[in-house]
Amino acid sequence: MRLWVEQLTKNYGNKCILKKLDAEFRAGEAVAIVGVNGVGKTTLLECLAQVRLPDSGRIMLDDQPIQRQRIDLRRRLFYLPGIPEPVFGTPLTYLCSTLAAFGKSLSAHTTLPEDIVELLTRFEIEQLVRQSWTSLSRGQQYKVQIVSLLAVHPEVWLLDEPFSAGMDPLGIRLLRVAIREAVEQRQRIVVFTTQNLEVAARAADRVVILHQQRIVASVPTIELLQGNSMESLDENFEKLIRNASRATSTS
Repeated sequence: MRLWVEQLTKNYGNKCILKKLDAEFRAGEAVAIVGVNGVGKTTLLECLAQVRLPDSGRIMLDDQPIQRQRIDLRRRLFYLPGIPEPVFGTPLTYLCSTLAAFGKSLSAHTTLPEDIVELLTRFEIEQLVRQSWTSLSRGQQYKVQIVSLLAVHPEVWLLDEPFSAGMDPLGIRLLRVAIREAVEQRQRIVVFTTQNLEVAARAADRVVILHQQRIVASVPTIELLQGNSMESLDENFEKLIRNASRATSTS
């Protein structure tokens, strides 16, 4: 399985965010998308998930184009925005509607399946499922969304700033473990954005750097860490950006 984009371009009005971008993500791999603010990390995920439509280019899952009307393909992907979605109702309402969207039945009036109860318990939110969504903290809301993701366990995970979503250290650790299990045991594709290179190094197999509308570097995490401490990662990131800027200005 592979997810890939070819010559992807996205504009907001007269501003070009992504320009003829090529990228590939393969099964059994977690990829961190990093870059400065406003570089298009979220836009790339939204285009992959068809939340936003690109102006040109192709997005392919295996050899099939991902399009909004292809519900069968879109059910193979799960997009989780960085800011929890507004929900009218309870966490249980959200769980039921999410599972229904992925073709799985769950009724708010029946006993929850053991696997979902176990997930809720693991993230310490089992007592919150029938409370008002608005009474939950942002981190608790995000944990509910993570539980929904794990209950569906799609082939492709698209996570926008998941480690900056307000979760406590327990939630962050559990998510990191879930990502590693997904790629190593289930051969899923996990693509997430982050502003933190240390987070990327801890959770990803590969780090992709977006800069000036394109991918300017794609570095295996083991190579990024080789001979470097965690403290030096930010400095290395800045060097990569400076080098990419020079190459762009002279091309």
